[in-house]
Amino acid sequence: MSGRACISALVFGLAAVSLSCTSVQGDNEAEYLFAARRSVGVRRALAPDSPTETRLALHDRVRVLRRRRSLALVVAEDGAQGWVRQSEMISADYFEHANRLAEFVAPFPSQGVRRTFDALNVHIQPTRDAPTIYQLAAEEPVELLRGRTVAAPADSGAAARRRSEGWYLVRAKIGPVGWVLASRLYADIPVELAQYAEGRRIVAFFQLDELPHPTWLWTQLGENGPYDYDRFRVSRWNAARSTYQTVGMARGLKGHLPIEAHAWVESGEGSGPGFSLRLAREDGEEVTRTYLVARGRVHRVSEREAAAIPSIPDNFDPPSAEQATEDSWFGHWHGRLSDLLQQFSL
Repeated sequence: MSGRACISALVFGLAAVSLSCTSVQGDNEAEYLFAARRSVGVRRALAPDSPTETRLALHDRVRVLRRRRSLALVVAEDGAQGWVRQSEMISADYFEHANRLAEFVAPFPSQGVRRTFDALNVHIQPTRDAPTIYQLAAEEPVELLRGRTVAAPADSGAAARRRSEGWYLVRAKIGPVGWVLASRLYADIPVELAQYAEGRRIVAFFQLDELPHPTWLWTQLGENGPYDYDRFRVSRWNAARSTYQTVGMARGLKGHLPIEAHAWVESGEGSGPGFSLRLAREDGEEVTRTYLVARGRVHRVSEREAAAIPSIPDNFDPPSAEQATEDSWFGHWHGRLSDLLQQFSL
């Protein structure tokens, strides 16, 4: 075989590979949905009582064939075909957003465990009309990460009373991260403490030591506003009275999450467990104020300028299509083939 014939055969082979890869890439352009519930039924027909063809687990992917009102005809990874409720699914773009949000907040420390009063939707953004990426079961535990206050929807009772809504960014045990209405959760704190809440919402809370009846730091909020909490309490167990008693409290705070608990703090007042709060002063400057719990009292030991913390993005920029092509296997060989074809034409 001549050298020119060899080159022709090589070009033909590479072209075939290119066409094959193009076909695969075209398949990637199909519309996909991901399960946004722990279990999603794929029904054989449109009727509500139609038999279930298969069930999807959380984040299982399906390909969309067509849509009809609130339903979508899909093909599952195992080949099963049927109808799903679109409200129980999430688009590929929102699925990518949810993954990037979870990655972004992975280093964030827990601010206390909360539980739901009943089934509760987890939204991708802190608004009622944002897509639902998960649904918490009644009493399901989640970790509080951050808080945010937003204007209440115009058609809600809170808006009629000219009130705002509090939202919490939470992390579920099985992985999803998203926003939920703060009023639909309760703090999983010992009832001996919760009984002294005085009608105020318990926000973040921390166990400060390992005693049989631990010492607790807990923060509270009266009404939704620009701050996450407006007071803190430190409660210690009184063995003589067999009850918790408050050993330290501050009101009128303008506090922001996160709060940091310290296993050990040393100062001129002594040493022991402590905590640091991020607070806004009257002049608007944010400071980090550290406290020590020692000798049955709470002592302020230091105050410094607060370090910057990352804000939670409502949207993440998608990866550049050009960059994705350059970094892909197909993009690499497509470029090599283009160069070879250009040389051969010369």
